[in-house]
Amino acid sequence: MQAKRFVRSLFLIAVFAATGSSAEESLPTPRSIILSAGQEQAAQPVILAARRYAAFWNTGEQRYAEAALAQNFVDRTLPSGRRQGVKGVLEASKNFRAAIPDLRAEIEELLVVNDLAVVGTPSRDISAAASKT
Repeated sequence: MQAKRFVRSLFLIAVFAATGSSAEESLPTPRSIILSAGQEQAAQPVILAARRYAAFWNTGEQRYAEAALAQNFVDRTLPSGRRQGVKGVLEASKNFRAAIPDLRAEIEELLVVNDLAVVGTPSRDISAAASKT
């Protein structure tokens, strides 16, 4: 149930660490991006952070989470029992990947408002994979 909610939920990423993109990065590309007129340039670090966060969920690689999330990151959708911050996200990924090894995150729609990104993910039936664990 938790895994299904994860895939269908919206990721709220409130504070991002803005760093440059590397040619070696293979990041998910949003199918659509929605932002205010005139915000195109200012939104680039937020878009990059959201793409890195999705890459983290695709790969489980800690470097993507650390590049995407600020040290003072606060998860506004934190489930009961999970630690807050980047350490909680890393722990959650480890648990999800143990239950669903082929876990993937795509960015269907990305809404950027100032330094806030809301990422819509497509749902996929993972109940069969989750029930095997």
